[in-house]
Amino acid sequence: MPVTQAPAPTPTPTPTVISKPVETVAEQASAAAAVKVARDNLQLNVAKSQSSFQEIIASLSTSSSSGSTLIADPKSGVVVNTKSENINSSQSANIRVAARNISLSNDVIEAFKSRVRITATTTGISVTPVSGFTGVLVVPFAATVDGVETVVLNKIVVNPAPPVPQRFAPTAINQSSIAWAPSTSQITGYLVKINGKEICQTTATTCPVAQLIGPKSVVTIAALGNDKTVSTPVVIPYVATRPIPALKVNFALGSSILSTAQKNEIRNVARVIDTQGFTRLVVSGFTDSSGSIDLNRKLSEARARSVAAFMRTLLPKIAIKASAFGPNRPVASNGSKSGQAQNRRTEIATW
Repeated sequence: MPVTQAPAPTPTPTPTVISKPVETVAEQASAAAAVKVARDNLQLNVAKSQSSFQEIIASLSTSSSSGSTLIADPKSGVVVNTKSENINSSQSANIRVAARNISLSNDVIEAFKSRVRITATTTGISVTPVSGFTGVLVVPFAATVDGVETVVLNKIVVNPAPPVPQRFAPTAINQSSIAWAPSTSQITGYLVKINGKEICQTTATTCPVAQLIGPKSVVTIAALGNDKTVSTPVVIPYVATRPIPALKVNFALGSSILSTAQKNEIRNVARVIDTQGFTRLVVSGFTDSSGSIDLNRKLSEARARSVAAFMRTLLPKIAIKASAFGPNRPVASNGSKSGQAQNRRTEIATW
């Protein structure tokens, strides 16, 4: 049987090679210059249109599910650093990213100079607030990320420096005052809280409060800055240098007996004194000018003892001092019955 030879293979055609001329040095330089101009213009656009790029950062930061902090935005052509920096106006931020060839355009440095001073580093940028600036900024810089030349956006939150706490203390019956020294930052106001509850928001450096507040209360003050920035809250200490009147109890002529209504008033004050953590009480008894000096002295002592004894049943752990002053230290004229009624009293003071 004849042997059938396999057909000879069809020769493979030789491909046609189309040679592409290599770019000249001048063309390469021109292309690089065009890229630089585009990136510089984009950086300047970011500096001038802060709100638009803040929205881009917010959108990518919330929608990102990857572990990377650098995310490209195809619409704007930028790369977003989703890790924001939080500092106060007396601090500097050193932002580091996984990028190379980091640079800043002079126009960007100029655009931000009234708010922050920016310098490029080998790993990112350094940002230092100036003139107590507070607010939220998007700071761009040019860089090479994963081999691509781009612009990286960085969100920086500059909070106010905290105010300097001074003191809080009662000033009168159902009145207290809170004071602090101003923050060194640009601020829009101050926020005062007592035990976590907002009490006042003001641009002043004092806050009057229509209540008796004492050592157990936690009073904090925070500075409010631009773009809803807020400083770290600081605790204001309780500082009282003298007894503060907490209640005044008036008596009938010649009497030192407490009525049911007066006892209820004292109970309410005792509850506040205990809750607020006051540790000392001074009870002072007084009379009007009618009657003899000896009688008024004894009557004022009886009034002070009556109130002090009842207070001791309510506040057994608090030191209570009772004093008597007779007709001395009147609060009204003894020339009228209404004035005499005001002078027949016992005052409770605390600190």
